[in-house]
Amino acid sequence: MNCKKCKREIPEKSIFCPWCGKRQTPATHSNKRANGMGSVYKLNGRKSKPWAASVTVGKERIFLGTYATETEAKRAVESAQINGVSTKNTYTLETLYAEWSDVHFRDLSASGEQGYKTAWKYLQPIAKMKVRELRTTHFQDCIDECAQQFSRAQCEKIRQLASQLCKKAMEYDLINKNYAQFLSLPKEQTKERAIFTKQEISLLKQHDSDERARIILTLIYTGFRPNELFSVTLDNVNLTKGYIIGGSKTEAGMNRKVPIHPSIQPYIENWYAKGTSVAKVVSLNRFLIVNQRGGKIDLKNFRSRQFYPLLLELDILELPKGQKAFSKENPPRLTPYCTRHTFASLASAAGIKPEILQEIMGHEDYSTTVNYYEHFEIDELQKEFDKLKA
Repeated sequence: MNCKKCKREIPEKSIFCPWCGKRQTPATHSNKRANGMGSVYKLNGRKSKPWAASVTVGKERIFLGTYATETEAKRAVESAQINGVSTKNTYTLETLYAEWSDVHFRDLSASGEQGYKTAWKYLQPIAKMKVRELRTTHFQDCIDECAQQFSRAQCEKIRQLASQLCKKAMEYDLINKNYAQFLSLPKEQTKERAIFTKQEISLLKQHDSDERARIILTLIYTGFRPNELFSVTLDNVNLTKGYIIGGSKTEAGMNRKVPIHPSIQPYIENWYAKGTSVAKVVSLNRFLIVNQRGGKIDLKNFRSRQFYPLLLELDILELPKGQKAFSKENPPRLTPYCTRHTFASLASAAGIKPEILQEIMGHEDYSTTVNYYEHFEIDELQKEFDKLKA
């Protein structure tokens, strides 16, 4: 035979020409691996780590992860064949959640942690499934179930948790995409938020010898969320300058200064006097408003044993005919959280500047103009707050 390039005569079936070195037969390349040796394949449309690898253990195909180059993917397969597959490949969703929450909850507030714990309850139907087998449809079923009873906000929390868990799974190379990004949420239904009327506020003031009425009025004139007020300690109260430090939930809402309105000044002074007289013996961290045992007021107990009973006694609320309690089917017109909306309405009607109101209430959603304001001194807050009539 003759060389393809130099045309000299060379031995039959030569792979290379001994004279010029030209290869005589085409090189063969194949990504196909022998049976049982795993698979390496390229993911279409993926720019970052486009190469994927998997192996078969018994009758089960196990995804190993995604890689920047084909070589890295092949090495992963070879490593799995030699050293075995990582135990993380057998992780169930509840195992992954336990590892994720153990780290993630360290930097969360109590309310933030509880939000994820509540969302986790809705993922229980898929908790025992292996993470690498989970897809968008599995998470979607959980959200759809939640949407039948609860609001879009709760569904959003489930999607947020699912996204966090998918990211953790991608970190472990259990899946190659965040399946939570494809989840659909129910349409948001805007509800008219009820507020206390001026007549109802006046009625509460007429009965402010009742501790329950004083607490409700304090919520109305501070804009605090109920749990925020119940978390205020004696150290958070500055009677000299006339403000309370409190708040939670978001960075903007934490440790904010809220002026003490004249309507509730006597209540705050009374609680403070009682608390400091006991605090000298008990603890300087005593709460401003306490339950009968001297501890923090539980919101659930306040709602069922104080808030609703008082409003029913004053005929501000009334039970549906034939019922002894409110229900999801027949909810009350007012809830403890309505005190916060009442405060916002009163403040807005009084002409308090939006940026001042957002500072007091601890909202993060500042408008473009408000973003120029970084901090407000208590004197400025107090000046605006005085516009709110007693």
